[in-house]
Amino acid sequence: MRGADGLVRYDEDLRLARGLGCNAFRTSIEWSRIEPREGQRDPAAIAHYHSLLRSMRAEGLEPIITLMHFSYPAWLDAQGGWEGQAAPKAFARHVAFIAKEFGQEVRWWLTFNEPNIFLLGWLTPAFPPGKRNSLGAVRVVNRLVEAHQDAYDAIHAHDPDAMVSFNMYTAEWSLGQPPLGRVESASEQTERRLLEEETIHDAFGRGGRKVDYAALDYYAKIYLSLPVRFPRPDQWEVHPEGLYKAIKRFYVRYKLPVLIAENGMATGDLAPRSDGWTRAAYLRAHIAQVQRAQAQGVPVIGYVHWSITDNYEWGSFSPRFGLFSVDCRQQRFTRVRTEGADAYAELIRMAGLTRSQAP
Repeated sequence: MRGADGLVRYDEDLRLARGLGCNAFRTSIEWSRIEPREGQRDPAAIAHYHSLLRSMRAEGLEPIITLMHFSYPAWLDAQGGWEGQAAPKAFARHVAFIAKEFGQEVRWWLTFNEPNIFLLGWLTPAFPPGKRNSLGAVRVVNRLVEAHQDAYDAIHAHDPDAMVSFNMYTAEWSLGQPPLGRVESASEQTERRLLEEETIHDAFGRGGRKVDYAALDYYAKIYLSLPVRFPRPDQWEVHPEGLYKAIKRFYVRYKLPVLIAENGMATGDLAPRSDGWTRAAYLRAHIAQVQRAQAQGVPVIGYVHWSITDNYEWGSFSPRFGLFSVDCRQQRFTRVRTEGADAYAELIRMAGLTRSQAP
């Protein structure tokens, strides 16, 4: 399966983004493509990413590059993956190569995509590697923090003016308490701490904060219970004010400009949502909250909608997040414009909601 075939059709997707009025485009440089075997880099993959970055620049799109969007090389997994001691140095070595190879073309970097969601692979069998091992998750946090700090230094060694961060999944959280009369086990208590946003913030600030801007992903209000069971994306509760609260929260903590690295809404295979929300209404409601934060002095430096096309999400092709729908399941790759794309283009053209449109 080829997902939405963006690896091949990136020129088309970049043209679509530019056609909406976008001036930036977020994507990844996939580690396992660059280094499929330890110490052996693929010239064809390197050439591919140079071509991608040239196309982005040609379309007037600023690259925002993620260095690990969940996946990583199989050879690293054979060495213990992100629980193993080898992972941080292997990642830092890779990032040093990427910074040298592509640094002239990239200024904005994200080391890890949603490290708190990555941890779910050790808290629930629904996410890879599905280990259900809270102590393993603690080890992974420590490895990610070390790797992020080393990667930050590696990028800045090549380009002192680079902008480096990581993007964290945030939500308007509701974490259910155990039933009256039942005490959480030690493992559940560890899981609860790992799920708390402050835990990841504190971990990545350990030994001196190494971020040049704050980056967050926000979608909805999320209800969780222990053991962890994440609701289906098309059933996430739309809660626009939560984005405003998240922006303020991240700014208060970091005192740095804030990038909204992801924001979007899922439908289930394009079916109307039971709550009546449309993608266009979702976009307008959330941009209103961005403007609300900006009006209060928060320096929001960018907004990146997730995503330009439908793709493989949360272990399925059913959740549809795209401004352009794609029938990935049937491997029919025609990009079909949605009303969300029209709304997004209008918001970009008008630089947000006008006063008369504001709620």
